[in-house]
Amino acid sequence: MESHVLVFGSLSFPARGVSAWRKLLVDAEAFDDWPDDLGHGSSGDGAPVAQLLKRIAAYPKSSHGDARVLLETRGRLVSWSGFLKEQSFSWLVTELVTAFRVASSVGAEGELYVVQVGEEYGYEIRVHAGGSSCASLDADALGALRDLPLSEQASELYVASFPRHEPVAAPSGSFTPVAPIRQRVVAAFECFEPEVVLRALVAQGGHFSISLLESVPVEQAFPDGKALLLAIRRQDPPWMSEAALRLLRQLDQETAVAAALDLLRSDAEDSELINAVRVLVAAEAGHTDIARAMLRPPLDQMQSFRMQLVSYLSDAKYAPLQVAEELIPLAEELASGAGAVDALKSCLQVLLGRQLLVGQATAKALKAHSDPIVSAQGDTLLKLARKARRP
Repeated sequence: MESHVLVFGSLSFPARGVSAWRKLLVDAEAFDDWPDDLGHGSSGDGAPVAQLLKRIAAYPKSSHGDARVLLETRGRLVSWSGFLKEQSFSWLVTELVTAFRVASSVGAEGELYVVQVGEEYGYEIRVHAGGSSCASLDADALGALRDLPLSEQASELYVASFPRHEPVAAPSGSFTPVAPIRQRVVAAFECFEPEVVLRALVAQGGHFSISLLESVPVEQAFPDGKALLLAIRRQDPPWMSEAALRLLRQLDQETAVAAALDLLRSDAEDSELINAVRVLVAAEAGHTDIARAMLRPPLDQMQSFRMQLVSYLSDAKYAPLQVAEELIPLAEELASGAGAVDALKSCLQVLLGRQLLVGQATAKALKAHSDPIVSAQGDTLLKLARKARRP
C-alpha cells in the first residue's frame, strides 16, 4: 500500500464499555490475520489502551506532522479520523488498528477504514462482540466511502497538513465562473425522458449518498426518474453537480466532455475539478487539457486537486498513457522557466511514476535546478535518458 493513508471509523460500546476498553492491553500478536500492509509496525508493546490513546494524541509532534488521528468520544460512541503518511504509516498503523480491534473484548461494534489517499487500496477492520476481522476493499466499496462525514474530515486534516504558500502566478480572476457550467449540465438532462436518466444511473452501479449520514445502492436512491431529475435541477444534495456530470457522460458524452473541459478553467472546488478529470479520462478525451490542469493557478500552491491529479495520472489502472505523455513537453517548458516549482515537481512525479523519459538536455537543466527535490528528480531522469541513449 502507498504510504499516505486516511484513517476513519467509529466504535459503539455497551454500557461502561468505554472505560473497560481503556484498561485493555494492546498487543498486535494476539491477532493472526493481519494483511501484509497493516501488520508490520509497532505492536502496541502490551500497553493499556488509555496509554496508547495518549500516544495517538501526540502523533503530530512525535511524527513531525506526518500523522494525525483525532479521537472523539460522545457517550458510548468513539469516532476516529485522520491520516498517516511517509514513515508513520508503516510504523504506526499496526498499533492504531490493534487499539481498535481489542474493543471487541468488551462488546463494542464498529468499522475502521484504512484507505490509500489515491483510493487504489483500502481495508475495512470490522469489530463485533467477541471478535474482529480485516478485509480488503474493492473499487466500488472504496468509492462508497468517499462521501462519509468521517472520510471527509480525514481528507480535510490530510490536506491541511501540507504547507500553504502565497500565489505567485496567474491571479484567481483568470478563472471563469463555475455556476453557468453547472446550469448547462442541468439543462442537458431536459432532453431525456426521466426513466432513461434513472436507468443510466442504475447502470452505473455502486452507491449514492442521499445525505451526509446515509449512502444507499443507486437503485434505491430515487423512487422514479422524476425524483432524480428534480434532485439534479435543485443540486440537492450539494454533491449532485458532480454526480450529474458523471451521469451525463453516459447519456451525452460530447456535452459532458465540453463541460468538463470548461470546469478545468473555472473557479470550481477541488473535488469538482478531479471529478471533471475522471470524466475526461473515462471519455478518452482532452488529454492535453487534463495534463495542463497541473498548471492551474496558483502554480506554487499544493492544492489538494493537484495532489489527487498526480495520484490519478500516476496510476496505470486509471489514466491512459497518452495523458501522462502530454506532461513531457510541459516539464520541458517548466524546466527552462522560473517559478512554478510545485507544478514542476508534480509533472516530474508523474513522469517518473510512468517511467516516461525527457531528453538529456531537459534532464540536465532539471538536475541544475535550485530546488533540491527537482534536482534529484532531474538526476534520476538523466540517468534513465542516458541508459536509453535518448539525446
